[in-house]
Amino acid sequence: MRLTKQALNRACEIPSMREALEHALQIDITIETTETDESRQFNEILRKEGARAAIAWRDARLG
Repeated sequence: MRLTKQALNRACEIPSMREALEHALQIDITIETTETDESRQFNEILRKEGARAAIAWRDARLG
């Protein structure tokens, strides 16, 4: 969540659309490749119980 907020704030500061998109891509890569306790739990549920269970678990945490 912190990285997403950082990306949005930074995108508003960048005058060039190309630079903003390149920055957003770099943040997205960081988000997708950073392993956290939460992402490990999600992936474990996904592997053992399937996508519906993992999404339900995620939604309950965000709820």
